[in-house]
Amino acid sequence: MGKELFTPFFGAVACALTTFFCASGWAPQAIPITEKITLDGKLDEPDWQRAPVSADFIENMPREKQPARDRTEVRVLYDKDAIYFGVRGFDAAPSKIYAPFVRRENVLSTMADFIVWIDPTGAKKCAQFFRMNVRCVLAYGIWNEDNSDEDWSPDFGFEAAPARLADDWGAEFRIPRATLRLPHPTPKKLNFIVFRNQPSETRIRTTNVVLGREPACFLCVAEALTGLRDLPKTSGLTVTPYAAVNSSRTRIGEHSSSEAKFSAGADIKWRPSPEWALDATFRPDF
Repeated sequence: MGKELFTPFFGAVACALTTFFCASGWAPQAIPITEKITLDGKLDEPDWQRAPVSADFIENMPREKQPARDRTEVRVLYDKDAIYFGVRGFDAAPSKIYAPFVRRENVLSTMADFIVWIDPTGAKKCAQFFRMNVRCVLAYGIWNEDNSDEDWSPDFGFEAAPARLADDWGAEFRIPRATLRLPHPTPKKLNFIVFRNQPSETRIRTTNVVLGREPACFLCVAEALTGLRDLPKTSGLTVTPYAAVNSSRTRIGEHSSSEAKFSAGADIKWRPSPEWALDATFRPDF
């Protein structure tokens, strides 16, 4: 084989092998948590270090179905209450990571962010998605496969935290099982996709699955997360209380006065079934 054919040939073979492994179920396996996880984006607890790593990300924009330029790692943990996703995105130019301050739920693909998509029922018809950018701005919603639409109206309770590191940035997601529309018993496999957006001179999008630039089917290529075992039934009622104190001071000439106001309430979520959730907010100052 001539030298002029050698490099393209093996480059094509490497790309084909990468695509094959990503499509052949090399998904991460979730492992149970043995000690407290602090959500700080650093992934430095022993449980994160021993968790299997999925790092075979594929670029689908602008280079369609090509090996990722920068490494991305995904790890998954779980306990009886939640599933934890740990993501690290290495970057050849970390000082240029685009990290604007934006309003809540305004996490767009034009900024550096991670997105976790979870199909809790396994039907591959809809998915809950959870986004976070480098500034810890959160966004969430539901993806409908039938009409390729994102619904931002649902209110999902989850926690996440980022960390800017030496040559990358990390993120930790804690997604309560009460937030996911999981049937009981919990399936041994959950379909999921992880997105990484890297805006630079152009927008770079990579995923842990082989996904084209404009795929006709999105969830049909989702990977199967395994390892979930012996999970108890999710409680049908979740109550999140809150309290706040507001103080103000008014000064007129030499006289001043102050006023403090205390308010409290609770967000209540009731799940009569895995497919339905009823939300209510209680505020005694109405």
